[in-house]
Amino acid sequence: MRSHLHMKPLLMGALMGPVMLAMLHPMIAGNDGRGALALLAFVGAHVAVVIVLALVGVFAARFAPRVRVQLARLHRPTLAHVTNMMAGAVLAGLMVHLYLHGGL
Repeated sequence: MRSHLHMKPLLMGALMGPVMLAMLHPMIAGNDGRGALALLAFVGAHVAVVIVLALVGVFAARFAPRVRVQLARLHRPTLAHVTNMMAGAVLAGLMVHLYLHGGL
């Protein structure tokens, strides 16, 4: 049986966890509006990237055989990859949060 635990997505998630914590904590704690703006920018950027990639995919599938070949070589994350990345983000965010609030 093959293990689905890979270090690269886990470490990528571990780097994203404190960033998300820095964006969400002010919004949740009600300190100021910076957290909401940061979260909105983060989600907006990801939505824009998904839209651009979808449009490129549609264009490649219909009109550009060369682009279709290049798109076939792109990295497509699996569910295991996303799960490892989210686990790293949650664990790193939890550790930073507990450390800053005196829990560790």
